[in-house]
Amino acid sequence: MTGPGDPAPAPAPARAQEAERRWQLALVVGGVLVAGVGAKALLTDLRDEVLDVAIWSLAPVAVHDALLAPLAVAGAWLAARVLPRPAWPAVVGGALASAGLLAVGATVVGRPGAQESVPSLLDRSYGTGLVVALLVVWTVTAALAVVAVVRARRRRTGTATGT
Repeated sequence: MTGPGDPAPAPAPARAQEAERRWQLALVVGGVLVAGVGAKALLTDLRDEVLDVAIWSLAPVAVHDALLAPLAVAGAWLAARVLPRPAWPAVVGGALASAGLLAVGATVVGRPGAQESVPSLLDRSYGTGLVVALLVVWTVTAALAVVAVVRARRRRTGTATGT
């Protein structure tokens, strides 16, 4: 450790700095060459696969930003004006459960890739199952919302049950 009166450390010899810079340059050039070979392979040999991955990676983001997020904001705005405040948690839970069901169920509703000659896991009506699951979610959501509103009104009026 150097103090205020100690001399500054001696600079590294110029030859050592020069050698270090040559190594850095060689590593950078090597990295650029390897990246170039990889980019060429991606753009020529694997072009279709890269395009498929790009579409499957970017399409959900685009659908979310262009469709789902504005619908969620509009639905929340409408729900806040129409529903009583005690019902909001139940409705938010129902909306989240529905979003999860739709995200998972939408991938198999159209039975993509299913072939009549090849038995597969796509052996039932997933559209019907999705609709039934959504009906169950919103039936439970409505019941929970009604219970929450009734409890809140009883608390306000002082007619809580069991007292």
